[in-house]
Amino acid sequence: MTECKRCGGETREGIAFVTMNLPAIGSTGGGIFSMHGMNIPGVENLGEETTRTANLKWREKTGKEKGWIIKTEEEKTFNIKGRRCLECGFIDFYVAE
Repeated sequence: MTECKRCGGETREGIAFVTMNLPAIGSTGGGIFSMHGMNIPGVENLGEETTRTANLKWREKTGKEKGWIIKTEEEKTFNIKGRRCLECGFIDFYVAE
């Protein structure tokens, strides 16, 4: 068991994510997707709002340069994880390498 840094209670590991409600394709009024009954393989819910979920990421510069002709500073991306206290609700975030 990992203890909470705030109250000493039990914590549970999880991931942080963002949920976005995206408007339906063709809901802007017009276009080829605004016709009812149009069936396109692999495209669902043309007339309904859809929900997408994305995990939070942390990006930082490494201090190293990359590139052959044009040099740019290298970046590294990590997933963000966290632990939530089951007693006080405190969340402690960290990156998972």
